[in-house]
Amino acid sequence: MPKNYIGIRLIPEVASMVKLIGRNQTSGMSENLKRTIGARLKVARTARGLTQERLAENIGKTEETVSNIERGKSLPSIETMLDICSVLGLELGELFAQAARPVTGSRAQAEASAIHLIRNLGDDDLGIAVKQLEALAARQKR
Repeated sequence: MPKNYIGIRLIPEVASMVKLIGRNQTSGMSENLKRTIGARLKVARTARGLTQERLAENIGKTEETVSNIERGKSLPSIETMLDICSVLGLELGELFAQAARPVTGSRAQAEASAIHLIRNLGDDDLGIAVKQLEALAARQKR
């Protein structure tokens, strides 16, 4: 796969996360980031019917590397994330949205699954889903 990233403009969320990673922020922040990115990548990979082995082949990495990323054990380089996003049809910024706040592994997985499901809904069904989510959120405020 060619490594031509010239001209990619980092959206503000990604740019700020890159700065935080570069500053060696607290391990809690780093752990949340790894879990969230891993969960989002796993959901996208499985939704496209790819195995870890096939994804690894497509990005020139080992299956173990992909597994470690998905389990939140390691944080891939920006270059590796760009390769993965290219194969999975993701925007790089999708991996970082809200990744700085503390989340459990199961919550990161659930949020990634919800985002994937929402993207596949038609407009009418999306409207229904939003109303249901609003009702659940209102219940939490009580």
